[in-house]
Amino acid sequence: MIDFRRKKMASKASRRAGCAILGAALLLVPVLSAAPVRAETPSLSVSGYAPAERTAPLAKPLWTASIDVPGADGFFYEGNAAAENGIVYAISGSKLVARSAADGKVLFSYGKDLRPFVKLASDLAVVVHKDGRIAALSAATGKRKWISEAGMQADGRTPFIGKDRIYALNDDGLTALRASDGKRLWADVKEPMGMGPYSLSEHDGVLLLTYVVSGAITSTQLNAVDAATGKLLWTANRTGAPLLVRDGLVYTVKEMWMLADMDRTPERQIEMPVLSLRSGAVKGTRLYDYEVEGSPPYPIRSPILALDKNDLYVDGGGAKLFKFDFKSYAAGAKPVETYFKRNERMQLAGPPQGGRILLVSQDNGGLYGIKTANGHPVTWLADNPVVRSEIYGNRIFSAQSDGYLYGFDLQTTEPLLKVATGSREYGPTLKTGDVLIVQTKGRLIAVKLPR
Repeated sequence: MIDFRRKKMASKASRRAGCAILGAALLLVPVLSAAPVRAETPSLSVSGYAPAERTAPLAKPLWTASIDVPGADGFFYEGNAAAENGIVYAISGSKLVARSAADGKVLFSYGKDLRPFVKLASDLAVVVHKDGRIAALSAATGKRKWISEAGMQADGRTPFIGKDRIYALNDDGLTALRASDGKRLWADVKEPMGMGPYSLSEHDGVLLLTYVVSGAITSTQLNAVDAATGKLLWTANRTGAPLLVRDGLVYTVKEMWMLADMDRTPERQIEMPVLSLRSGAVKGTRLYDYEVEGSPPYPIRSPILALDKNDLYVDGGGAKLFKFDFKSYAAGAKPVETYFKRNERMQLAGPPQGGRILLVSQDNGGLYGIKTANGHPVTWLADNPVVRSEIYGNRIFSAQSDGYLYGFDLQTTEPLLKVATGSREYGPTLKTGDVLIVQTKGRLIAVKLPR
């Protein structure tokens, strides 16, 4: 016989024992949580510097528009978009769309299978179909004037625009088309040992083309071609695009190659052969001497040159910038003036603008300047790294990696406007009349410029 009372009493005793154990455990909790808790500490902590934010009036967009983005061959072609006479041209949805710069209204469109770039040639808008056919349209109305055969223009490159010609590039070489009707004038001009051409300029019936030529040493090469026939006239090795073409003479610059023990001496020399435009014969050679600062081993860098009328500016790669008298050359020419850059990480950006020598920083991409009159420094200070800059007249437009573009007064350095772009990538900033066109990855932003 089962004694239910004894079993019930045992069950109660068991529950009391369990409660006692649980109570003891609960009493231990605050004791355990009271143990010291230590926060993790870094092995190194370094403070950086945040530049002060630039203040400028925020420009409200007049309009925005989507544009096609190139593929793996590169983000921006030379002419992703173009602007002229109050009209903005770009490829959107594989077709050319022309808009009014003032309000973004679509004026006309063309095509349905176009590569994402457009170029302007006088009164023509030039586009390329995906099969390589080049089409020339009226820039005012969009009416097609002519179209070339397929395969004329290779992918990944854009045609060169001449005065009254369009030069197509493909695997067979360079082909000249008459701009008015697309007639082929000559074809298959090619440098067998070279890649390119990378630049093209027209001078009194002669084309000057630059190539990169591979051999024992890779170098640049300048080729001269008869513009009427496409016949090769002459070549100049170790020579890039000409510094100046004037009065039938081509002023070229020889590449500075590394020679034995060159890093042991600060003396440097620019060799400038002067060639006949038609024959390539050497009519003379100019030599410009300068010295780099520092101590051995001295840096070996090809100089950067910029010509401003009668003044030749030379950046030898150090912290100094040299000016030579280009008009009145004499043997053994020495600098007539020396400017001091802030540091050797500044590079000459081009000829002076508005009395300012322009330098671009290799560290933050920003533009800096030196007054030609007295050598005093000038800064158009951005507050973030600059991706690219354009100058129109007395205004500098600098697009930053933080998604803003600033406009500065070239003379006073004061910020004039600020544009929110929302992008880290930019094509050339365009201008037509009083409208600025900011070109970002996949979008155009139009803003009205302040007076």
